[in-house]
Amino acid sequence: MTLNLRFKLIIQNIMIFLIVFLIIYFVMMNVLYESILNKSVEFVDKRVDEYKYYIDETIKGFDGLNIYDYLKEKSPIISEYMHSKLDIQIEIYNNRKEMMSQTLPNKKYYVYQDVHYAVNGKKTYIIKNDDGIKLLFFSAPIFYDNEVIGCIRYIYPLISEFEIIAKNNLIFIITGILSFIAVFFMSYIYSFKILNPLKKLKNEAEKISEGDFNSTININTGDEIEELTKSFNKMSENINKYIKNLKDEKDKQKRFVDNIAHELKTPLTSIIGYSEILPKLKDSKDIEKSLEYINNQGKRLLILVEEMLYISKLNKNSIHVVLKNHSIKKILEDALNTLRPRIEKFSINIIKQFKDTIVRCDYEKTYECFLNIIDNSIKHSNCSTLEFKIVDDKEYKIIEIKDNGKGIDEKNIDKIFEPFYSGSKEIKSTGLGLSIVKDIMKKQNGDIKIESVENEYTKVILKFESSESI
Repeated sequence: MTLNLRFKLIIQNIMIFLIVFLIIYFVMMNVLYESILNKSVEFVDKRVDEYKYYIDETIKGFDGLNIYDYLKEKSPIISEYMHSKLDIQIEIYNNRKEMMSQTLPNKKYYVYQDVHYAVNGKKTYIIKNDDGIKLLFFSAPIFYDNEVIGCIRYIYPLISEFEIIAKNNLIFIITGILSFIAVFFMSYIYSFKILNPLKKLKNEAEKISEGDFNSTININTGDEIEELTKSFNKMSENINKYIKNLKDEKDKQKRFVDNIAHELKTPLTSIIGYSEILPKLKDSKDIEKSLEYINNQGKRLLILVEEMLYISKLNKNSIHVVLKNHSIKKILEDALNTLRPRIEKFSINIIKQFKDTIVRCDYEKTYECFLNIIDNSIKHSNCSTLEFKIVDDKEYKIIEIKDNGKGIDEKNIDKIFEPFYSGSKEIKSTGLGLSIVKDIMKKQNGDIKIESVENEYTKVILKFESSESI
């Protein structure tokens, strides 16, 4: 049989109470017993000293040869007198521990150690049980001419004293029982204060196990349970974020698969189509044109595969960047010169508003970023103007590339960095270009973001680490 936590707490409190109570009980009863006994002994000893002079005066009148016979002769008188004065039983022994008189002839007691010590000149006492009554045997020596000639024993019944002890013992037991009941009910009631928050925490844990991560627990106990609750809420929040991120990643993967399938399907369909009609063609020009188209579509597939391998390297953090001080103006000019034929083909006007500026970057990777951004503007924006601007900042240099094209829908701006994302069926995919650019900028301790107003402009903002901040 297993016990729940409530009863474990109650049992623990009861055990602690019992241990403490028993220690206090035994200590207090022992102190009470010793105190009452000492007072009884002091009482008897004091009364003995008060009447000691009577014994001394009685044997002082001896003028014969044998003091022991004289003591035997006087002992009945002494014992009766002491009994009448003290109202306790008296026994008198000679130095050979032989009883010479007693006030209770029908009752004989053993010669205990108290008599042995007394005939050797020492006062002493012992307590014995006689027919259920505790008796104090107090023995004192009788001296004559500095010699012990016998002893007198006082037998004092400790009836009232042990009645006091018994009453106190009963009071202690009753108090213990009442305290036990109080501790039980207080522990039972207080256990709700401890266990209710834990029960609430358990219920929330069951909700989480069933997939509900949105609820939070509000427990204000001001103790470790509240701290545990805060940690639990934090864990639930993190799990919720993690699951949301997993769902987002799953959606991204699905879009990636859908888009890459679309990207691969077009050139593959063309290659298969032209390869099927090639045997049927007789005109050499048609054959040459078909082969050229197959070759172009094959190259397009190769570029797609190379881009996928490249982003795979980025995801594995295997790409290596070498950060050095470079002129951002020179990198921009090199990228523009590379794309000049296409810029002139589409009659795009270039506006430059920058001076020579030094930034921390990898030349080749930054050059590739500019190629991707400018190429995307040419292919997808239908712009007639490209404007380049450099903005100084304390820690960063900001490069702005703005076109006056058709812009991007606001809801698609964050998705533009996903591999092979296309905003609509009419717009071709941007491939892996911007996804690669974002990863390169992050690895260079920089960043990239896009601002756009549909049918007005698109602005790409690149943030580079300034050489002055190093």
